[in-house]
Amino acid sequence: MARQYTGFHTKPASLPFNFKSHIPWTESQFQTPSDYMSSGDSIHQYYLHQHHVIERCYEGFVADPDPELVHQLRLGIKKLRAFDVLSAYLLPEGESRERNLNKDLKQLFKIAGELRDSQVQIKMLAEFEENDGYNLSEFEAWLIKREKKRIRQFGERRKVHGSLPLMHDRHRETSNILARADDDAILKSATRALQSLYTRAYKLSGVDISDTNLHNLRTITKKMRYIYSMVHHSYPSFEFDKISIPSLREIEVAAGHWHDCLIRVELLGMFFDRLDETDQDLILKYRSLPELFKSRLDEAYNVASKLCMEGFCR
Repeated sequence: MARQYTGFHTKPASLPFNFKSHIPWTESQFQTPSDYMSSGDSIHQYYLHQHHVIERCYEGFVADPDPELVHQLRLGIKKLRAFDVLSAYLLPEGESRERNLNKDLKQLFKIAGELRDSQVQIKMLAEFEENDGYNLSEFEAWLIKREKKRIRQFGERRKVHGSLPLMHDRHRETSNILARADDDAILKSATRALQSLYTRAYKLSGVDISDTNLHNLRTITKKMRYIYSMVHHSYPSFEFDKISIPSLREIEVAAGHWHDCLIRVELLGMFFDRLDETDQDLILKYRSLPELFKSRLDEAYNVASKLCMEGFCR
């Protein structure tokens, strides 16, 4: 039976933009801290690095709407969120731990998310057509039109707001907290942050996992993996005994695929709503797809929910 789906400012990169050449340093360079950096300095520099990534990707995307730039932009913002979670546990007892992105980044993250969804769906559709023998050119054209609309929103936002003023007071405060913290404080805070997130995931995985709970588990898993990974960059011996980075990554990938399948069902529904009721040939052509896509969604849900239960309820 089918389920019911209930950085500090940097000078903008000169154009034309080249993603790899304009990112200050790569993720691989953080596998081992530089000899002249203490561990604490390294994790602070990694935080500043995310600001560079976001600004450079944003500037680059305005010139060339490459899907990889959107991905790296959103990834950088997600890592800022993870850093905010970590830094909150470095605050003295009694101080507020609620830390949020500034308004500019929230708006940018929303637009980038909608654009990323469209780009992923175009890729998924091409794979589906190749593997299952369908020709869904009308749906593809609608997705491309949707993608172009989000790209225009980026351009309009750039004209109105200019470059991103990322180092607002809240982010500067996070930067200062990380810069002041010693090694012991960072490690203890990382363990406490991971334990808190793990407890939340355990509670969500211990019952019948709803779509809402699976979405929350996906978000929690990402935060855990980012915190775990960025601390591990600076402290290679750091371990969290409840769950490993590979297990978190496996859950993240499965939950991400479920999310993409869910978005596919929702976008197909929106596409159907825009079909001309008199075009019976087109309606007939797409008639079988909703159930087929929902069955693929059920399969993705079963895999993701099983991994969540295995990973968080051992």
